[in-house]
Amino acid sequence: MSSTWPFAGRGGQLAELRSARAGVVVLGPAGAGKSRLVAEAVRDLPDVAWVRATTAAAELPLGAFAHLLPASPPAGNLLRWASESITAGVLVVDDAHALDPASAALVHFLAAQRTVRLLVTVRAGERPPDAVVALWKDDLLPCLTLDALSLDETADVLGRALAGRVESDSLARLWRTSQGNPLYLRELVLSGVLRDVGGLWLWHGPVRMSTTMRETIAARIGDLAAGERSALEHLAHGEPLGADLLAALTSPAAVQGLESRQLVTVQTDGRRLHVRLAHPLYGEAIRASCGTLRTREVLRTLADAVASSGLRRRDDVLRVAVWRLDAGDRADPSLLLRACGHARAVRDLPLAERLARAAGDSGEALLALASALFLQDRYTEAEEFYARAWASSLSPAHRMECAAMGTLNLLWGLGRDDTSMLDEAARRTSDPDQRQILRCFAVSSRYYVGDLGASAAEVAAARRASWPMGDAARGSVLTVEAPLRVATGETGRALECVTELMTMLAAEPQAKPSITGILIDNGALAAAMSGDLDQADRLTAMLASGEEYVGSWNRAALQACVRRACLLRLRGRPADALSTGGEALVRLPGVPTVYAGPCLGELAHAHALLGDAEAAEDVLARA
Repeated sequence: MSSTWPFAGRGGQLAELRSARAGVVVLGPAGAGKSRLVAEAVRDLPDVAWVRATTAAAELPLGAFAHLLPASPPAGNLLRWASESITAGVLVVDDAHALDPASAALVHFLAAQRTVRLLVTVRAGERPPDAVVALWKDDLLPCLTLDALSLDETADVLGRALAGRVESDSLARLWRTSQGNPLYLRELVLSGVLRDVGGLWLWHGPVRMSTTMRETIAARIGDLAAGERSALEHLAHGEPLGADLLAALTSPAAVQGLESRQLVTVQTDGRRLHVRLAHPLYGEAIRASCGTLRTREVLRTLADAVASSGLRRRDDVLRVAVWRLDAGDRADPSLLLRACGHARAVRDLPLAERLARAAGDSGEALLALASALFLQDRYTEAEEFYARAWASSLSPAHRMECAAMGTLNLLWGLGRDDTSMLDEAARRTSDPDQRQILRCFAVSSRYYVGDLGASAAEVAAARRASWPMGDAARGSVLTVEAPLRVATGETGRALECVTELMTMLAAEPQAKPSITGILIDNGALAAAMSGDLDQADRLTAMLASGEEYVGSWNRAALQACVRRACLLRLRGRPADALSTGGEALVRLPGVPTVYAGPCLGELAHAHALLGDAEAAEDVLARA
């Protein structure tokens, strides 16, 4: 992969530059591609002269124009002499914000005289000379603001640079991380964050800061006072932070100074003000420049400050636990387990595993670790820890969880239909709701091996329940009934089950993405079967784009891809269905075999609709 990328993503702006007779001022942030855009606009033009403003050249009057002017200037009328010495038909002035006053005055004079076509680039956020600002303020030249690349433009740039397609979740992550800045985008890719998996590029590993990226960000941040540097370090390790908290840890003047320089953003959340770094990569650069001792000092300060406030916000527990671990400090196991639950809920599964391992070897910690491994599709490892947790001391609620999740791990991951843990857990409890929940888990496992009769019988029995069923037990019945109704074609009732259970889950204090994701998928399938493809699209978009459901959970991302492929096929777009199904295919290794059938089935169907029977047969042979 070449470090010189093909020009892409700026077709409209390129046309605007080429059609501007007098010229254009191109305004945009560092790395937006101003110089590249102008270079492309003049690439095939004759008689083009370039002026590149630099800090060094700004020390001399007309220093940036020295290579275009005669050696000996006249005694008077310097501007006319300089303008008459420039004979090119097109003059490009790059980084005009850095021009010395005399050079800036010359550019303004040339624009007013209209003796040469001017293409001028100016970096946003800088203070250009007044004569440069007057170019567009006085309507001498139109000003084209070069905005960040859109998601589609980013896909175009990457597709041409990589000669291949970037997987949709990876594309979205690159776009968010670069914020559509072409320079940052290129440097991220060149640093190796993508890998080619079966002809599809996927995000892999952490962000690695290149020298170019570090230097560009350092130039944007500029010189900092000690308090400002401290504020950026605290944000880099802990954003978002409350404005009052950050000001108390550093100083109000430092925070206000960073906001005025647009290095941070301040957002309102109810009655609170939250401060974030203005760009995600600023945090990467600042963390990379912090030494180990300083990093630990900042993390301890953050943990102490937030803990002393009582851990009031929803994610405070997770943040404080991670700060304690990263600072090398011992943390309370109960805090770590609460944080592990939060990490699982947002599907940061590697973090959930790390927190569970740090929590020790209690039954609850072993169970948390087993579940984190199961959700990462590491079934053999998970089985070991489910067994250890089962043999340890567990509360009734945790024993139920161990039985349910351990059974799913055996069935989905290892292909073993074994409900003995569920049966034993049911024998240990006299609570009818708990028994109902355990029976529903057992029935769900039968559903996934094709036994619809067991699901139907359990739903019917639940309707005849002789006790007032609680929400948890009633919800477990709905999780059985929703896929059953989809399978039997009762799509209206299936959607009612999904809606009712989603309402119940919305009232839960902590997200349950496993159940939510399955429900959304069942709802999307029911809507599609009933012919309401728009509703199916809306539900699938919730699953595909919501990090609260997917996060780093490969299995859910695969599920979303399969459902999108299905809907594209139903809309008569088999080529797009094949492309989307290909994204699911690269996620298939290591995922439970229960997902292989739908994935390979969609691919085979798309191949068949495109007239490629041989490819369809090859895919079906893998099922």
